[in-house]
Amino acid sequence: MPDPIRAASLPFDLAFPAPTAEGRWNVTAGLTWFNMWSTVWEMTQVHQEFGFDPTTAPIPAEFRALEDQYSSEQFHFIDIEGNIFEFGATRGLPGGWTVGIRVPWMTIGQPKWDGFIEQWHSWFGLTQSHRDSFPRSENLVYIRGRHGVLEEGELGGSGLGDISVSLATPGLDLIGGRHRAVFAIEAPTGDTGTLRGSGGWDLGLRLHSTWTWRRSRLQATAGLNFLDDHGDLLGIPRADTWFAGTSYEFRLGQRWTVTAAASFESSPLADFTDGEAGEPALFRVLAVAFDLGPEWIAELQYGTNKDGMGIAPDTAFRLVVSHTR
Repeated sequence: MPDPIRAASLPFDLAFPAPTAEGRWNVTAGLTWFNMWSTVWEMTQVHQEFGFDPTTAPIPAEFRALEDQYSSEQFHFIDIEGNIFEFGATRGLPGGWTVGIRVPWMTIGQPKWDGFIEQWHSWFGLTQSHRDSFPRSENLVYIRGRHGVLEEGELGGSGLGDISVSLATPGLDLIGGRHRAVFAIEAPTGDTGTLRGSGGWDLGLRLHSTWTWRRSRLQATAGLNFLDDHGDLLGIPRADTWFAGTSYEFRLGQRWTVTAAASFESSPLADFTDGEAGEPALFRVLAVAFDLGPEWIAELQYGTNKDGMGIAPDTAFRLVVSHTR
């Protein structure tokens, strides 16, 4: 599931590039809407002390007061909503190799569905996490780290993100499964100073393992990213990242497949802050796929980050259509 904090730092994927037979193409198009909200109780208290209500956005003076009152602590206020359209293509090469490319287009600030998220939380008995103390759709990132502050409130807009290319080795059969190594590189094609681009050339290594049975499949992936020192996240130097994840698919009848997945991923802000924004995030996904016809598949995914474990979208929906030829 795309994550705006990690989008320009070579995001991990449990299955990309998909194994593709020699001479064949697999093409995917995915549209994700995400909503990310996280703050600390101290921020809500300061906002109320300033006499502001849910119709008033935080002002810089509030952040300065927060820093003065809690001078030894690290904290954050993050409110981001948007969508990411991703085009992906893989090609099967001779000898079992597979090459893939991913092209993202990110929009921040639209379509302003915070009201839907509040209703979603109400339906399922989830906490609002102080959402009702602030106005909706602020698209603001404030993080007080070890030795500095990241404060960015002009995140709205859309454009091309950082494009990545991956190369997967032929599969190796071992301990009942099939295993591949994947080498990835991400180019600085997105605008720097935004969530779309880092300005650096990032390198990654992943290990993918798959166990397949008659009606089900288990996948496990782990990897490392070596993030370019010349790149940054909204002006903040990034830490190298690591990842581990797993998914289990089960076939229902001839056309339906359900998938449950979980990924545990470190933050590129780990060197900047000891707070929650620098901690690894645990993201969970449930998905339902339907075979539309020969070589066509559509999948709807719902993802959420575990509360209190790092910063990632607390709610995300993604629709993916895939074609193999």
